Amino acid sequence: MNFFHELKRRNVFRVAIMYLVAAWLIIQIASTLAPALLLPEWTTRLVTLLLMIGFPVALIFAWAFELTPEGMKRTKEVDIDESITHHTGKKLEYGIIGILAIAVAFLLLRPSEVTESPILTANATPSIAVLPFEDFSPDKDQEYFSKGIAEEILNLLAKTNNMKVAARTSSFAFYGSEEDIRNIGQKLDVSTVLEGSIRKAGGTLRITAQLINVNDGYHIWSETYDRDMSDIFAVQDEIAASILTSLKVHLLGEEAQATATLKADVDAYNHYLIGKERMAGQTMADFIAANAKFEEAIAIDPDFASARVHQVLAMLEIERLSEWDKKTEASKKTDSIANMHLKRSLELAPNLPQVHAIKALYDLRRYNYDDAKVYFDRALQLNPNYAQAYLWRADLHFSLNNFKAMLADREKAYALDPMSLEISRELAFDYRSFGRQEDANRIIDRMFELRPHDQSAYRAYITNFSAHAQFVEAIKATKEGLKHHPDDPWLKDMEAWMLFYIGDYEAALTKGYDYIELDYGHLMGWPEEAVSKLQDILKGPHRESYFYAAIDYYRFKGDKDQLSAILKESIAHADKLNYPWKTNCSFKFIEAIQYTGIDADISQAIEECRNRTDNQVKYGYLCPCSLYTLVAFAIIDGRPDDAVSRAYEWLAQGDYMPGMENSAILSHLKSHDEYEELLHLNQRNFERQNTLYWATVANKSPSDGG
Repeated sequence: MNFFHELKRRNVFRVAIMYLVAAWLIIQIASTLAPALLLPEWTTRLVTLLLMIGFPVALIFAWAFELTPEGMKRTKEVDIDESITHHTGKKLEYGIIGILAIAVAFLLLRPSEVTESPILTANATPSIAVLPFEDFSPDKDQEYFSKGIAEEILNLLAKTNNMKVAARTSSFAFYGSEEDIRNIGQKLDVSTVLEGSIRKAGGTLRITAQLINVNDGYHIWSETYDRDMSDIFAVQDEIAASILTSLKVHLLGEEAQATATLKADVDAYNHYLIGKERMAGQTMADFIAANAKFEEAIAIDPDFASARVHQVLAMLEIERLSEWDKKTEASKKTDSIANMHLKRSLELAPNLPQVHAIKALYDLRRYNYDDAKVYFDRALQLNPNYAQAYLWRADLHFSLNNFKAMLADREKAYALDPMSLEISRELAFDYRSFGRQEDANRIIDRMFELRPHDQSAYRAYITNFSAHAQFVEAIKATKEGLKHHPDDPWLKDMEAWMLFYIGDYEAALTKGYDYIELDYGHLMGWPEEAVSKLQDILKGPHRESYFYAAIDYYRFKGDKDQLSAILKESIAHADKLNYPWKTNCSFKFIEAIQYTGIDADISQAIEECRNRTDNQVKYGYLCPCSLYTLVAFAIIDGRPDDAVSRAYEWLAQGDYMPGMENSAILSHLKSHDEYEELLHLNQRNFERQNTLYWATVANKSPSDGG
């Protein structure tokens, strides 16, 4: 009895009750939140185990220690007449009541359990992910074909408006994974998963498909198809139709017709699949290899529309990644086949979404914005789940200064295909430009988790640093990326540019880029060797790629005659390429035209710049890298006081311009009282970054190397 009385006096019973109630509440919260946060299944078990271990520890602690006005003391050291355990007991009782109240509220407010299958819920939108089919062929040589079948089924399913279909990149990320289907479904946010296998023996195929309910892991539907290789597309249509029927989803008439139009020679199809697989690598080497495979597929089957348009896509990507002075040549190669392939593909497969989407992308890259919009909209009408089309259409919105719609399309693409590193990279770029650096970092971190050392991840990582005037971090990231991808043109180009920007001119010049030598010449006030270099380039085959450098030189020298001549040639060249120089807000070009007074209407260009900069401010599209655009436009718009105010904002972000004193645009502020102060702030920002670079990256003093 004395022991029982002592347990009561020391509040051991109250501590036990409070601990058990709190532990129960914690377990309930963990079991509720773990699935929503995509935590492993064992998370709740681990929490329960830790709380069980903690229970006897809490009781021992309550027996051995007592809370006193002087703090926590061992119970045996406290005089029983001075003990305040009765007061502590009251507080514990209040705590128990409080925790019980929270527990009751939690039970009332938490979502009720869903016992029926998600796909049978009346108001739920059916959703599905199609995993790559397993290759069970004896020689294990049908991986591309297995993925291809799954992809074509995915494409057919995606053409309905009333179903959410996880994109290829995301669902295919689990190829070869042993992960539980229920976890895959949670990660892809779908209610059903289609998996299957393919076994090829001679000219015969056996395809098995199984539709699985993510909620409980049970099969909803399964079927086996034995077909000849020559009938593969009919098999794909049949499987897709069976799945659609099982999900109670009906295709619209036009979409149903589209499912029956895909035909190709089997050998051509195999080359096409290999090309698609290489495209996913997103490197120059991958695009070149993919282009060759598409070309082989077209040679075998000239009526294979998908191969035709994907060759155009591969060439557009080769063009995008080409070095600066090789882009014009790459563009000509693309143009030589694009129009023919796109026209023929539209004739062969007018209801194929990728035909319209790639035609739209080509029009976008050739500045035919009206046509691009029509074809993007048609592609998304045919396939509302086409993540890539949303990604590309976002670029159209950017070109049209519609930043809000751009971000909406990019986020839609990411929601459909969260495993795509290309989509992740572009969304990170957008978050960066909206000043949402934490969101950009979150996506970039996830990119590296999905594929460590990936080139797309490095691009997003580096650009995010440089856009926020963190040039030392950007250089470190670039050097890290080059360790893993020493031949990547973008990384090499970015390294040279940033070395120049941060003031390591000697290292930048050793990279062998003509534009760096010319930028250095401009920085140094155009010494004789830089002028000679420019004149030699202007006599060569890449003359038009260096018109801006020529504009810089003649504007710096004040030679209006030569500047006028190069401007007229630039305008003629832009018009020939259909390049919208009046709508792309090129401040340097507009200022040079204003300076020379040549006969060129720039009223539209000024208005487009006004529209773009107004929208930048309206939607917060204002990372430090874009604040300078507000300065430049205020100058060419004749508002020097506004330009000075904007310049202070820009420089306050830590950004700067190498050779600011030689800038033709900023020279318009020379008569302003605060011009010298702006030069000082610019130099201070440069010196801060330059000093940090030499101390942490180059590990030597400027006098040793630059």
